[in-house]
This record gives sequence, structure tokens and C-alpha cells, in this order.
Amino acid sequence: MAGERSPERDKAKLMWLGNGGTMKLKDIAAALSIGETQVRKWKFQDKWTARFE
Repeated sequence: MAGERSPERDKAKLMWLGNGGTMKLKDIAAALSIGETQVRKWKFQDKWTARFE
């Protein structure tokens, strides 16, 4: 059974998109006090880059 979706997940995506996809994932992770690996995983799973292709 899957857990609740983290509200930080949507915040991270909005931060990245709000900067035109140029904000570093480590900076997003630091701003949200979460691991960079987690942000990288969300970016891949949610296909953040599809908007720019």
C-alpha cells in the first residue's frame, strides 16, 4: 500500500519549473530540507522535463 504523497513533492516541482528548469536539484533539496536523491527521484518519476521537450 502506497503512502501519502508528500506536499514537498509538488513544492519541489513548482520551484524547478518556476526557474525555467535551471534551478539545481541540490538547491531545491536544501530549501525544502530533504535529500537531493529524493528530489532527483521525483523529477524522474513525474517527468518534469517533458514540458521542455
